[in-house]
Amino acid sequence: MNLGRKIVVLFLILGACFSVVTYAALNLTVFPTFSDFERESSESAVRRVEQLLNFNLRALGMFSKEYAFWDDTYHYVQGQNPEYTDEILSDTYWQDLGTDMFLIFDVKGNMLYGSLYHPADGSILSLEEEIVSPLVPGHPLLTHATTSHQVTGLMQTRAGLMQVVSYPILTTMREGPIAGTIVGGRFLDPDHVSDLSERATAKISFHAAIGNDAPPRAATLVQTLLSSGKTQHFETTDTSAHEYR
Repeated sequence: MNLGRKIVVLFLILGACFSVVTYAALNLTVFPTFSDFERESSESAVRRVEQLLNFNLRALGMFSKEYAFWDDTYHYVQGQNPEYTDEILSDTYWQDLGTDMFLIFDVKGNMLYGSLYHPADGSILSLEEEIVSPLVPGHPLLTHATTSHQVTGLMQTRAGLMQVVSYPILTTMREGPIAGTIVGGRFLDPDHVSDLSERATAKISFHAAIGNDAPPRAATLVQTLLSSGKTQHFETTDTSAHEYR
C-alpha cells in the first residue's frame, strides 16, 4: 500500500473514531437534553389544554348557574310556575352561547325539560338515543348532597364527547332545600377541538376511555393506565412526542 492510500485509510479510521466518540458524547449530554425538552414541551401543552378545558367549563357553568340559582327556576321545578318554559327558555339563546345541551330535573330526578342540539347544524337530537348512560335518579350528574356541590367533567354521547356541568337548583339567594338539578353541556366537536389545538399550540384528540373510537395505541395505553393507577404516559418517536392522559 502506497503512502497516499495509507494516509486516506488513516483519516478514515480517525474519522470513524471521531464519529463514535462524538455520538457517545451527544448521547450522554445533548440527546437527553432534547428528550427532556420534548417531555417538558408536551407536559406544558397538556397543561394548556387542561386550562382551556377548565376555562370552557367555567363559562358553561356561569350560564347554567344563572338558571340554577334563580327563584323562577326554583318555583318551576316545584310546579308553581307553568309559564316558565314558554317565557324563559330560549333555544337560540343557548346555542348562541355555545351550549348544546340544557336539562332541568326535579328533586326526584324526573326530567321536566330537555334539549340537545347537533353542534354542526343545530338540528335537534334525541336525548334517549344520544346519551349512553341514561340520566336516571342516582346518576352522578343528578346527585347533590349539599347546596354547594357541583359536578363538572366529560360525558360520552353517541354524537361524541361533551363537556358537562351540573348544579343543584336553589333560590336566587342560593338557599335550599335543593329543588332539583340543572345540567348543561357542550360538545367537543371538530371545530371546538381545532380551536383548542390552535390555542394550545399542540395537536389534540379526545377519546373515551372505554369505547372503540380510540386509535389502537391509545386504547392499549388507556388500559395500561387504568390498571396501573397512573394518570399519564409519555413517549417519543423519530418525528414526534406524545403524551396520553
